[in-house]
Amino acid sequence: MPSTTPLRAVGYCRTSGEGQRNNTSIPRQRKAIEQFCQQKGWTFVGHYVDEAKSGSKVDGRDDFGRMMADAAKGKFEIVVPFDVTRFARDGVDIVGTAKDLKAEFRVYVVDAKGQFDNRDHRNALRNFVHAGVSEHERLSIMERTIGGRVRRAEEGLPWCASNPVGRAFKYVDPEHHSKGGEWYVTDKGRAIAAVLRRYVKGESLTALCREFGIVRSSKVSDWVWHGQLAGTYIARFDSVEIELCREVPVPGIPEVVPLALLEKVKAKLQHNRAFNRADVRKYPLSGFIRCGHCKRALTAQTKDGTVYYRHKGEAGCTLKSVRGDEVEPAVLDYLYDAFLDEPAYNAAVARAMPSTEHREGMEKECDQVAKRLAKNDQVTRRLVEAVANGADVGLLLTKQGELKAERTALTQRLDGLETELASMPNVAEVQAAAMLTRAYLMTEHKHRDWRTLPYDDVKLFLHHLFGDSVKGGRNGMFVTKDERRGLVVAFAGQVSFAHLPPHGNPADQATLKAIGQMARQHRKEYERTKDAGNREIELRIAELKLGTANK
Repeated sequence: MPSTTPLRAVGYCRTSGEGQRNNTSIPRQRKAIEQFCQQKGWTFVGHYVDEAKSGSKVDGRDDFGRMMADAAKGKFEIVVPFDVTRFARDGVDIVGTAKDLKAEFRVYVVDAKGQFDNRDHRNALRNFVHAGVSEHERLSIMERTIGGRVRRAEEGLPWCASNPVGRAFKYVDPEHHSKGGEWYVTDKGRAIAAVLRRYVKGESLTALCREFGIVRSSKVSDWVWHGQLAGTYIARFDSVEIELCREVPVPGIPEVVPLALLEKVKAKLQHNRAFNRADVRKYPLSGFIRCGHCKRALTAQTKDGTVYYRHKGEAGCTLKSVRGDEVEPAVLDYLYDAFLDEPAYNAAVARAMPSTEHREGMEKECDQVAKRLAKNDQVTRRLVEAVANGADVGLLLTKQGELKAERTALTQRLDGLETELASMPNVAEVQAAAMLTRAYLMTEHKHRDWRTLPYDDVKLFLHHLFGDSVKGGRNGMFVTKDERRGLVVAFAGQVSFAHLPPHGNPADQATLKAIGQMARQHRKEYERTKDAGNREIELRIAELKLGTANK
């Protein structure tokens, strides 16, 4: 460090809570810092002060952020906190922030007590020790704070800013909380109780929410399942940092509703979930059928005894609804009869396999991403060097975030590419698995009458074709209209082998031989019937034309 010119120093002062805002902590810190700078012969520039700010994290301390920005602009060479615990509470933040200031801006951190000084690298061990002491103090404060909250909960007093759902606490003397008080059910709690009583009697939850001004019915479900509306209220305290995990029964908190009523509500909500609803189980294509124009899912509804799959559509989307009695028989008959034709199935397997061109393209992209990462590192180093040599520090502040974001994105992309390359399947293994899959599906589903099958079996069959979830994906049944107003259904499916052979048992040679014979027999059957008008379906690009749609 240069010794001919006095160093410019700034002070950093902080109090950690509202209780310290008006005491002498800040004035005492200011005075000690200024005296320390005078003794060292440094030119004192000014103070940065954060009042009633926690030091556990850098975020949220306005003057701390302003100090970092001014450091980048070269306004000083030394930051002097009263002691290292004022600089930050988190030991990692203390060491990391001091290291960044020194490495990027040639700004050093020296506390007024002489405990932390990173001007000399030989002080590293001492600095780490004092940063560790600060971290210990932070965790001790956290332990005392949470311990106080636990004790208040055990005494039946409010322990945090948010009250239990539908309850509040009234102090005997609002100015002297030490005199205690009692919990009571609020107007909101009484409204929740009224909603739940009427819901159990058969009224619509949506209509009740509208009547009582509740934004959405899912809010009521959240209160029912997680709001502890009945029984003894349990306060939970969980902190990994201090190894605390406790459940405290809080005395004195009243029930919003009787426990018996709450159990009835839970039972009814559980029954009305989509899986258990009898009306939903009338719609076998629900979750798989989508609009071919805007790709949005079609919602199943029943009107005047007729099933419709409909949606509001988007601008330019002409499809409004599809009658279930038109689309369901045609689609399911078609899929159960034709989806296992061997040529189409093999073509789908081939399309599911990564091509040589695809692998080579991914390897090339890996090299390109690695080169961009190297360039990112080079640009970052040049920027830091330029700022250290007197360039505009604003350039570093502007570009630093962009470079970090780019590096994160590139690193994630490189990891994804390498993972995908490493997990690409062996062609021979996939083809063998495909044979087993097809044989299994033929045995389970070929030529079966879906009308006689349980609803869950039909759904399982569709999941085999289109995946576990088509929401937001590319798979499904896409319905459009042709020039004659007839419905056209395009299928986009998948080939999945992960769960086969059945039960996870390896296939022996006898099983493979039997499967091969079945495949050859099915090929002969296919060739014999193909010319007789038997329709062919490919899992990914098949189209099915139905009867004339309602206009």
